[in-house]
Parts: sequence; structure tokens; C-alpha cells
Amino acid sequence: VFWGLDKKLAQRKHFPSVNWLISYSKYSTALESFYEKFDSDFIDIRTKAREVLQREDDLNEIVQLVGKDALAESDKITLETAKLLREDYLAQNAFTPYDKYCPFYKSVWMMRNIIHFYNLANQSVERGAGMDGQKITYSLIKHHLGDLFYRLVSQKFEDPAEGEDVLTEKFKKLYEDLTAELVLGKLCCLIAHHGRKKKGNENVAFCVLRVEIRNIRICMLSDDYCLMM
Repeated sequence: VFWGLDKKLAQRKHFPSVNWLISYSKYSTALESFYEKFDSDFIDIRTKAREVLQREDDLNEIVQLVGKDALAESDKITLETAKLLREDYLAQNAFTPYDKYCPFYKSVWMMRNIIHFYNLANQSVERGAGMDGQKITYSLIKHHLGDLFYRLVSQKFEDPAEGEDVLTEKFKKLYEDLTAELVLGKLCCLIAHHGRKKKGNENVAFCVLRVEIRNIRICMLSDDYCLMM
């Protein structure tokens, strides 16, 4: 197991200051059976989270050259999802009751909902491109989600002291609400009826290492979480 400490993360007050791109663990295969018993979806979710963070690193060079606005909508979704993972999942505040430790179930649900948002947003962009002459953009998706996006960002503020059953219900409700908004057609209906406005001759779319090892969310990206359980 190698944890790569990053001075730049520390300077940005991102704690724990462990670089997720250079850190690694060789225990992935050994712990797969445990993860399968706990949550059969976890391995795929974690793999996707790693891919998003790696893709963000690749895109940053392009953004510096041409700007974020020049990116494809799917790349904009990738950058936003990576930001959620970095700032609202990996970064933790040990001086708060809700964030000083993080049970395994909370870590899994937080990651699941973030990746669920990523998958649904990409599906919406692909499904809605060119429909009725109207393009679904990431900006439209984020604007449409409104309070749902705030709930996604605020998952870390759920206090484990409330109990596993209470928190699990809240996370499940968020998962279901995201599905309802982005899969069941509400976004498409919004575009069809309210999402366009004439501007000149164009149609403009509106807008959407916790310090005790077992309690550190960054360990969820490797396999260190279970080594000390």
C-alpha cells in the first residue's frame, strides 16, 4: 500500500492530503469477496470513480488551453463529477461531528449517488441531443436538478449518529429522486415546454484518509479500508 502525500493539496486545505492518482494498493483482488458480500455494486462504483478522477486529470490540460466552454458536454459532466468526488467525498473535516468519521455504509452510498448522477447525466445528454432541435446540456441538467444537486453535494453533512437505517433511507431517497428526474422524462418535458427561448435567430436552451483508517473515505478508492477492520 502506498499513500502519496501531496503538498499542493495541503496548500489548498484539502485534507487528508493524499493524492488519489499516485496512491495505490495491491490488495484489490484479496478483498473482492468481502466487497461482494457487503455490496455487490461497490467494486464497479469504485472503478468508475477512479476513471472519472483520472479523466479529470487528462482534461485539465485541455481546459488550460481552450477553456471549459469548448469541452464536450460529457467532459463537462466528468469535470463536475470529479469535483464532487474531490471536494464533497474525499475531503473531510475531522473537527465536525458529521465528518470526523465515516462508516463504511455511508462511504458506499455517497459514492454510489455521485456515480449515479454521473451516469444519468451522461445518458440524458446522449438521449436528448438534437431532440426537437433542442440540445440537452450539462448546464440545463444542473439547473433543472436544483435542490437535488444541493442534496447530492450535502451528503457528507449527514451525521452517522442518526443511525444506519435513517441515513440509508435518506441516501436511497436521493438515489430514487435522481432517477425520477433524469430517467423518467421530467427533464425532457421541461425542455419541450419551458426550455427554449428565442434570442435573435437562435434557440437558446435554459437551465442542470479519515485519520482512523477505517473511517477515511479516500481509502475507499484503494483497499486499505478493510485491512484494519
